Amino acid sequence: MTKELKESDPGSPSPNVLRIILALRKWGWGSFWSQLVLAIIASIILIATIPFVTRAAAPNPNVPIATAPSPGIGMGILFTVIGIGIVYFTAFWSFRYTKLAQKLRGANGGERPSKLQTVKLLKTGAIFSLIGMPVTLIGANAIVGALTIKSLTPQPTGGYVGVISVQPIDMFVVQASILTILAHFVSLFASLWLLNRVSDKPTN
Repeated sequence: MTKELKESDPGSPSPNVLRIILALRKWGWGSFWSQLVLAIIASIILIATIPFVTRAAAPNPNVPIATAPSPGIGMGILFTVIGIGIVYFTAFWSFRYTKLAQKLRGANGGERPSKLQTVKLLKTGAIFSLIGMPVTLIGANAIVGALTIKSLTPQPTGGYVGVISVQPIDMFVVQASILTILAHFVSLFASLWLLNRVSDKPTN
C-alpha cells in the first residue's frame, strides 16, 4: 500500500496528504468491517428473539409467566432496531472514507476533494454516530429497566410467592443492544480520529 502512495509522479499528493490517504484507508476499512460484523450479529440475535417477544404479547395461560420475556422489553427492542439501522448506514459511510482516499490519491484522474469537503464528510459520519448511540442507549435502558422490574416483581407460583427469574432470551436482547452501542462507538471513534488527523497542521 505504501508503494502505491510514493510520490513518483509530478502531480502526486504531498506527504501530509499521503498520510491522510493511508489513514482514511486503514480506519475506513476497519470501521466498515467492525460495524458490519457487529450489526449482523445484533440483527441475527434480534431476529431470533422477536418471535418470542411477540408471543409474549398474547398471554397464554399454559405458559408460565416466569418463562416469558419481560413486559415492556418490546420498546427497548424497537429502539435497538432503529440503532442497528443507523449502524448499517454509518458502516456505508465509513466505506465512503475509502472511496475518499482514492479520490485524494487522484487515481481516477478526477478532481481531488478539498479539505473542507473531507472535513464535512467526516463530521457527517460523526453526527450520525452521535444520533445512533443515544437512540440505542435509550433502548438498552428500557430493556434493563424491564428486566429490573421483572426480577423484583413477586409472582404467585404453586401456592407461594416466588420471584420471576430473568430468562436467557432476555439476556440475548441485552447482548444485541450492547453490540449495537459498541458499533456506534467504533464509528464515532474512527470519524473523530480521522477528523483530528485531517485538521492537523501540515508538518515538514
